[in-house]
Amino acid sequence: MEINHKGPKSNESKENEKTQENVIAFNNSKITNGESIKKTLKLIDEKEPNLNQIKIKQENKIKIREHKKRTYIDKLHQIKEYNDIFSNKYEKFFLSNTGTKRIHSNFLFKFRMVFASLKLYIISIINISFLLGEYTHQKNFLKFSEVTLKVKSTRNFQILSYYFFQQNKPYEIYIDNSPQDTITYTYNFNNAVEHTYTFKILWNISISSTKNMFQSCSQIIEIDLSKFDTSQITNMYRTFYLCSSLTSLNLNNFNTSLVDDMEGMFYQCSLLKSLDLSNFVTSKVNKMNQMFYGCSTLDYLNIPNFDTSKVNDMSFMFSGCYILSSLDLSNFDTSLVIDMRYMFNGCSKLNSINLLNFNTSQVYNMSYMFYGCSLLSKLNLSNFDTKS
Repeated sequence: MEINHKGPKSNESKENEKTQENVIAFNNSKITNGESIKKTLKLIDEKEPNLNQIKIKQENKIKIREHKKRTYIDKLHQIKEYNDIFSNKYEKFFLSNTGTKRIHSNFLFKFRMVFASLKLYIISIINISFLLGEYTHQKNFLKFSEVTLKVKSTRNFQILSYYFFQQNKPYEIYIDNSPQDTITYTYNFNNAVEHTYTFKILWNISISSTKNMFQSCSQIIEIDLSKFDTSQITNMYRTFYLCSSLTSLNLNNFNTSLVDDMEGMFYQCSLLKSLDLSNFVTSKVNKMNQMFYGCSTLDYLNIPNFDTSKVNDMSFMFSGCYILSSLDLSNFDTSLVIDMRYMFNGCSKLNSINLLNFNTSQVYNMSYMFYGCSLLSKLNLSNFDTKS
């Protein structure tokens, strides 16, 4: 009979057995390529937070907090500087009059509080005004130009020429005070009875040219341009060309200081009876040919301030003004004019004209200049130079 002398297993032997089992399991887990180690490390990284990232976030929060604190302190310093400036001034004044520091300190404290509150109030008002200005600008409420006109018609008609509409499209149009959803240059109502419509046309852009603006708008009877901005306009070529039904034209506040072309501006405005152009500045204009051509009912024309020192073409300028009885052109400077043909052609009721200051030294064409002036009984052309 064999006797077992080993006795019970100690704790050390148990731990050694567990270690051997772990080694055997580890060797059998196929980790020769390091995949299990990588997975293990990844699990550790996912479970344990990245201390560096946490540290960076904390530092950023501290920096933001310090920046806000510095900004707030700077604002307080600015208010204090303003208060100090005013307090120094009032300190001298108040002590010289009262000599009492207690009263001065109370007054100064109240003044500082009032001034600081007033400063903040003013700043808030400025900011609100700026925001409102930006809002109104973005919403297109800023109006640069406005035109009011009346149209009398039973059928389709146009209020602007196609050319001008394409170049300067309005942002809003009202018909009889009703805003229109569709912005266009022509309308068609097909009424059985002739009707007069009132149009208000608005632009929120700066317009640089009125070239062909109302060309062939033959149904317009009245145009008010007193609220139309012309300060940037350089070209007025055929602005009212063939407005044959136009009877009233308001050109008050018209700024023509930059305009260089007025050719055919009032061409065949055959129902227009009077024109007051005393506010026109024409110092840069070089073309006035056909300007009043065909204004057959025009009996009053006021052009006392016309500066024609740069004009080189006056052909057909007053041709077809049948009713016009007198013209004072004594202020005309024609030293650069080269073409005067048909200038007064068909002015059948013209009985007086002053041309004493006409300089025709550069003119090469004067053909039919006074053709059809049947009532002109006296004409002094002694100063005319016809060598050219």
